[in-house]
Amino acid sequence: MLGWRAESGMSQFKADTKLPMHCPVERGAPSDWDEYEKLWDHALRTELNVNPEDVALVLTDAPQNVQTAMEQGKIRRRMAEIAFETFGVCALTMGMQPVLSLFSTGRTRGCVVEVGAGVSSVVPVFEGLALKHAIMRQNVAGSDITRALLTSLNLRKLPGLAKNDMIEANIIKEKVCYVCMDMNAEQTKLESNPQAMTRSYELPDATTISLDTDRWVCPEILFQPQLCGEEDGLGIHELCNKAISKVDTEELRIGMYENLVLSGGSSVLPGINERMNRELTLTATDGASVNVITDSQRKYAAWVGGSMLGSIPTIKDVLITKEDYEADKDGVISKRCFT
Repeated sequence: MLGWRAESGMSQFKADTKLPMHCPVERGAPSDWDEYEKLWDHALRTELNVNPEDVALVLTDAPQNVQTAMEQGKIRRRMAEIAFETFGVCALTMGMQPVLSLFSTGRTRGCVVEVGAGVSSVVPVFEGLALKHAIMRQNVAGSDITRALLTSLNLRKLPGLAKNDMIEANIIKEKVCYVCMDMNAEQTKLESNPQAMTRSYELPDATTISLDTDRWVCPEILFQPQLCGEEDGLGIHELCNKAISKVDTEELRIGMYENLVLSGGSSVLPGINERMNRELTLTATDGASVNVITDSQRKYAAWVGGSMLGSIPTIKDVLITKEDYEADKDGVISKRCFT
C-alpha cells in the first residue's frame, strides 16, 4: 500500500542537515510529481523488492472537502497515470486515509480525527463512506509543532542544532513533548517543581539541553492555532464539533461522538486523548457520551486499514484493472474508487 505520508522514514535516520532537504508531499498533497515517482520506485523495487507489474496497489490520499473535490480528482487521476503508465501495475484502488484508519479499528461508522504531518482533518464516516459535505481540514499539524519547537530552540543558538534541522527537532518532539490539560496549570507546576517538569535531551554533538515550557506550549497549537499565527484557525476539538454538526440526523451525530477515532503520527502525543475527551465532553450534542478511541497502532492506522482492505476477498469488487483504466482513463477513477 502506498500513500501520501510525508515522513518516509525521516525519523529513522539522521541525514546531513547541511544538504537541502526536500519532501515531495506538502500539506497532504504531492508537490513534486517527479520526486514522488522516485519515492514510489524506491518503495516498490528497493524496500518491497517487487516487480510493479506483478502487484495491485491500494493507494491512499488525504481527505478533501466538497470545495476541493475537483483538485482531489486531478490528483487521483495523476496517481493512476503513474501507477498504470509508468509502473505498469495490474490493478489499483484508492481510499481516503481516515476511512482506512477507521477500518483498522474494525468499524465502518464513526468520526476520524486524523492529525498528520501537514494536515489535521475530521472525517465523519457512515457505512464505510466518508460524508464529504461534513469533512473539515486545516493546515496545522505535526510539522507545525516541530517547526515551533525548532524556532524556540534556535533562539538558544545551540551549536549542535542546525537552524533548518527539522529531523532532529522532530525526534526531540517525539521524545519529550506532550499535550497538557491546562497551560497555566503546567506553568504553576514548573514554578513549584522545576525538576519534575524538565526533561534533558542530548544533541548529536553531545551537548545536553533542558526543555520545560516548550514541551507543552508547542503541541498546544493543535488546540490553539493562534499560537502559530493562524488567527482564524480552529482547534482540532472545534473542527470535530463543526464536522459532526454537519451530519444530518441527531442519532448519527450522537453516534459520531461515541465513536471518535484518533489517528495519524501526531495523535500519539501523550495527553491528546484526555484533552480531546475533556474538550468534546463540554460541547458535545445533548445525550452524547464522548468516547475517544486511541488504538496502539494509530500512527500507522491508514496503512493497517489499507492492508486489511487489500487482504479481503471482496477487494476485487473495487479494484480498477489496467484494462478498465485503458477503456476510460478520465472517468474510471472517479466512478470506481470506493471512497
